[in-house]
Amino acid sequence: MRAPLEATPCIKIDTPASTQAFSDDGSQDNTIWPSIEISDSTLASDEGGDSLQEPSKSATFGRLFPELLRDCSLSPPSQPPRFGISEINDAFTFRGLYNATPEPTFTPHGRKFQSSAETDSEAVQSPSRQFVEDLSASFRLLDIYAPSDQDRAFYDVKDEKPPSEPYFDPAFQEALKKGVGLAGKIAARLEQCELAHKVDSDLYKLYRSARELESFESPATRTIGLVGDSATGKSSLINSLLDQPELAHKGDQGAAVTSFVTEYRHRSKHHKDAFTIEVEYLTEAEIYEELHELLWSYRQLFTVDKEQDINAHDYKTMERESTLALATLKGVFGDRAETTYEYLNDACEGAFDRILTKLRSLAGSLEWPEGARDGKWSSTAETAEQCHEQTGAFMTKGLWPFTKIVRVYLSAQVLKTGVILADLPGYRDINLARVKAAQRYLFSCDEVFVVANINRVVSDESVHSTVSDYLGRGLNSTKGNLAIICTHADNIDESEAEKTYCGPGKRLAPHKVKSAKQELNLAREKNVDEHDKAKVRYKYLFVQARNADIRERLTKAYSKLFPSGGLDIFCVANKDYQGYLEQGREAHALAIAGSGIPHLRRFCHSIPARAQFRATNHFLEIQLKGLVQSLELWLSAGTKNNSLQLPSNNFSEELRKGIEDSIDLSRAGLGNYLREQILQQMRTHKAAFDRAALDASYEWTSWHHTSYQAFCRKNGTYCTQAIGSRYWNAELLMGMNGSMTTGWGLLEDGCDEIIRASAETIEAQLHKLTKDIQKLDGSALFVRIMKTKEGEVEYRLTEEYESLMKKLRTIRRDATEDHYNSYILEQMLSTYRNCALESGTETKRRMHDIMSTQMRYGNIFTNIRRRIQREMDKLFDETASNLKQQLGEVCEQIGNDLTVLRGSEAMVMEEHPESLILMERTVAKAKSRMAELLKAIEPAQAEARRLSYI
Repeated sequence: MRAPLEATPCIKIDTPASTQAFSDDGSQDNTIWPSIEISDSTLASDEGGDSLQEPSKSATFGRLFPELLRDCSLSPPSQPPRFGISEINDAFTFRGLYNATPEPTFTPHGRKFQSSAETDSEAVQSPSRQFVEDLSASFRLLDIYAPSDQDRAFYDVKDEKPPSEPYFDPAFQEALKKGVGLAGKIAARLEQCELAHKVDSDLYKLYRSARELESFESPATRTIGLVGDSATGKSSLINSLLDQPELAHKGDQGAAVTSFVTEYRHRSKHHKDAFTIEVEYLTEAEIYEELHELLWSYRQLFTVDKEQDINAHDYKTMERESTLALATLKGVFGDRAETTYEYLNDACEGAFDRILTKLRSLAGSLEWPEGARDGKWSSTAETAEQCHEQTGAFMTKGLWPFTKIVRVYLSAQVLKTGVILADLPGYRDINLARVKAAQRYLFSCDEVFVVANINRVVSDESVHSTVSDYLGRGLNSTKGNLAIICTHADNIDESEAEKTYCGPGKRLAPHKVKSAKQELNLAREKNVDEHDKAKVRYKYLFVQARNADIRERLTKAYSKLFPSGGLDIFCVANKDYQGYLEQGREAHALAIAGSGIPHLRRFCHSIPARAQFRATNHFLEIQLKGLVQSLELWLSAGTKNNSLQLPSNNFSEELRKGIEDSIDLSRAGLGNYLREQILQQMRTHKAAFDRAALDASYEWTSWHHTSYQAFCRKNGTYCTQAIGSRYWNAELLMGMNGSMTTGWGLLEDGCDEIIRASAETIEAQLHKLTKDIQKLDGSALFVRIMKTKEGEVEYRLTEEYESLMKKLRTIRRDATEDHYNSYILEQMLSTYRNCALESGTETKRRMHDIMSTQMRYGNIFTNIRRRIQREMDKLFDETASNLKQQLGEVCEQIGNDLTVLRGSEAMVMEEHPESLILMERTVAKAKSRMAELLKAIEPAQAEARRLSYI
C-alpha cells in the first residue's frame, strides 16, 4: 500500500516590522509576508496550551485553535511522511519544472489584488493582517505557494510548490532542462555536416537520435479516477484541479453527464491548439451488449407482480431503471414504433431477440458528427467554452449511450507531471454494461478518488460500496490506492456548527469562538470590505473544525479496511476556491488555502512522481549519455589511422538471436508455471469445486422464494433484513479459492523468478560480447558504451516486468473475486436472469431447478479455467513480443555502434577537415556538459535509490 501523506509539522511565523523584496525587474515590493520556520515539535492540544508562537499580542486567531494547524485537508498527523525528500528549495515552484505547461488560452476571472496603499485607511489593520498570516500558516498555503510576483492580479497555480519527491528536486529539474537543450545543440551542430543528411550514413542515425531526444516528453503517466454520485461536486472538483472553471460538465443534464469516461490529459507538443478532443465509440459487439442491457432493464419491470413478488423499495428501483432505459432508447432513436410500450413489451416467444435485432439494425444507421471514422472522432477548440460545447454535443444528441470514452488534451498544471484525471460514471441508474465498463476502468486506475458531499460522506452507502468494490470482497483482495474527497466543505451553518463543535471537551474552546466574534463585531464597525473578510475568517473557524471531525469519523468507519490508517481523506471547498480567486490578497490567502484544492493538487503530483523520475533519469543517464558516447565513438573511429578490424560482422545479430532465444525460454517457463500451479490444480480439484458450489447453492433453497428471486435480480449480491448481506458469487468461489491461493502465489513468484533469470541470461550475453570486443585494440570506448546499454536493457526489462505483474494480478482478481467483470458472474448471469423471469405457480421449484442445472452441468470451473488460460497465454505472448521488440531496438543500437567502431566513415572525415574540427568541438563540449549533468543529479539519484525508485 502507498505510504500516507506527510504530517503537518509545527509552524512558527516570524513577521518583521517591514520587509523589502525585489522583483525580477528590480522594483521593490513592500508587501509584508510572514517567514515560516518548520519545527518537528508536536502541537499541543486545545486544553494543554498553544504551541504556535504568537507573532504579536494583537494577533488572535493564530492561537485560537492550534489543533487546526494540523488540519490542511491532509491525513492524520500520526502517519509517517508521504513524500521522499524532506525539503524542497523554498523558491522552487512549478514554474521551474521541465516541460512547464504553456499558458492556456483561457483567461481566468479575477481582479487585481489590492495593495496596502489601496486599502481603506479605516481598515482593521492589526488583527486582520495578523490573522491572515496565522491562518495562512495553519493551512500551509505559504508552504506550498511562492508567488514570483507579489502584485500579480490572480492566484497562479504555477507558483505552487511541488511535493517533496526526487523528481521535483530543483537540481534534477535543471539538469533535465539542460539535458534536453544539450540534445538540441548536438542536433543543430550535426545538421551543419553534409554527411548527416545522407540517410545511409552512421552520422545521420546519430542526428536522428539527437532530434528525438530533443523532443523528449516523459511517457510515464498515472491515472486518477474520480467516481461519485450526481450532485456531489465531482465535476466542480475536476474544474478546480484543472483551474478551468467551466470545462467539465456539471450534473445538470441528467444521466448523460456520467455515462462514459472523460479523461483530461496533458497537451503534448504535437497538439497545436489549446484543446484537442478525441472521442472513441463502442465497438459493434459493445453496442450490442449495451442495447441488450437497455432492453433487459426496461422489460424486467413488467416480469414481476408488484403485490406478491417484490418489495416496494426494489420495485421503485426497477421502475427507475426501466424509465431510464426507455428514456435512453428514445433519446437515441427518437419517438418511433420501435420505442413504444407495445413494441418493447412484446411477450411472444422469441420477442426479446427480435426486438434486440431490430434495435441493433437501427443503431447501425445512426448519424455521428462530421469527420467520424472507424469508431473515432476528433476536433479542436481554442477556449474552454468551445471545448465544453463540443463535448456536450455527445450528451445532447443521443450519442452518449454508445460513447466509450472522451479524451480532452489541454494545458493544466496538475496534468503536466503525468497525471491523467478521469471522470468516471457512477454505479447508480446505469445498466450492467455501463457498470462493467466503469468498473473495468476503475480497476485500471493507479489512484481512485471517491467523491462525496461532506454532509453525507460518513453514512453514504455509495461511498462504502465503491470502496468495497475497489478493494474487493474476495479472499485474495489486495488493497489499492484510494482517497475519499469530501466536497462542499464551505457549505456550513455557523450557528449549528458552534453548537456542535464549541464547548468544554469539544474541538473549539468557548473563549476562542468568543474572541472570533469580537473581531467580527469590530470589523463590522469599520467598513463593508473588512466585515466581509472577517466573516470569511469566522466561517473557516468552523469549516476546519468540521473537517477535522469528518476525517476522524471516516478513519474510524473504515478502520477495518484500512487497519494501518492508510486512508487518505481530503476536505475541499470548490465554491470558495473559485469565488475567492477574484477577491483581494487577504481573502485570497485564506480561501485558497482553506479550500484544500492546492493541497489536493499537490497530492496528485506525488502519484506519478516515481514513474516520472524513472523515465527522466533513464533519459539523462542512459539515452542522452549513450548519444554522447556514440558520437565520441564515431569521431574516434573516424579519425584513427587504421579502422578496427572485427573478426565478424554478425556480433549484433548473434546477440539478438541469443536474446530472443532467452525470451522464448522465459515464455515457455511462464506457460509451465501456469499449467503446474493453476490449470492442472483446477483440473485435479474440479469435482471438489463443483461440490462446494453446489452445497452453497443448496443453502439458498431454504429461503423464501421472493428473497431467492430478489438475489437473482441483483446478480447474486443483495441484502435483506432477515438474511443480511450475502454475495452468492463469492460463496460459489470459496471452494476454489481455498485450494488455489497457494497456487496463485507460486505463479507470481515463478514469474518473478523467470524474468530475473532471463535478465541474468541476457546480461551474460552482453558481457560475452563486451569481452570479445575488449580483446581488440582501441575498443575501450565501446566497452563503456556497452555498460550504458546494459542499463538500457535493465530499464526496459523492469518496465515490462511491472506491466506483466499488474496485468497478471488483474486476471487473478477477475478469476477469484466477485465483481461486475468477474469470470464467475460471466458464468452465472444467464442463470440469474432466467430465475428472475420466473413467475406464477411453482416459481420456487423452477428457479431451484434452473440453478441446480447450472451447478451440475454448467461447467462453471472448466469455463473459468479456460478463460484463465486464454487471458494468461495472451498476456505471456504479448510480454514476449514486447520484449523482443524493445531489446531488438537495443541490439540495433549496438549494431550501429559496431559499424561505427569499424571506422566505415573514416575516409569521409579526411575529405572534410572543416567537419572534423566542428565534430571535435561538439564532442568535447558534449562530454563536458554530460559530466556536469550526471554530477548534478547524484543527490536526487541517491534519494531515489533509498526509496527503491531505481
